[in-house]
Amino acid sequence: MLDDYLHQEIEIFRMNRWKKGKLYESGKVRIGYEATMLCDHDLVRIRKHLIYSLERLLDGIIDDAFFQFVTTLNSLNFSIYDCIYCYNHLSFLTDENRKDGVNFMVFDNQEQICNVQHHFCYFEKINDRFEFTLNTGKRLIIEKIIS
Repeated sequence: MLDDYLHQEIEIFRMNRWKKGKLYESGKVRIGYEATMLCDHDLVRIRKHLIYSLERLLDGIIDDAFFQFVTTLNSLNFSIYDCIYCYNHLSFLTDENRKDGVNFMVFDNQEQICNVQHHFCYFEKINDRFEFTLNTGKRLIIEKIIS
């Protein structure tokens, strides 16, 4: 799994503090001019990156809808950084007066899977509807309408 983060910044907890470094092959980490090896049970922090299409989607929705979406996602024990797939249909509708369609997102927190459908219609009213479905069968629907 660490191979996904090669040549990226990571942090290692050493000598009671977090030290920033860059990860290289075979568990080698360069901290400043010093190179060290990762050991079993080392505490490591890696900043996850958002999927580009999800980042664009979150930038494109109104603040209230964004807040409701993230709050609901977090209440289901998922983070936006758990996104493994996002189809952002809204990004293809930049020149249209009336924007409507559905975006699809899949989240995996390593315990459960959550599929989210974001139904949107931006015309005379702004309507954002999020339908959350977990692999357990649990479903939640939230909707934000602004006239």
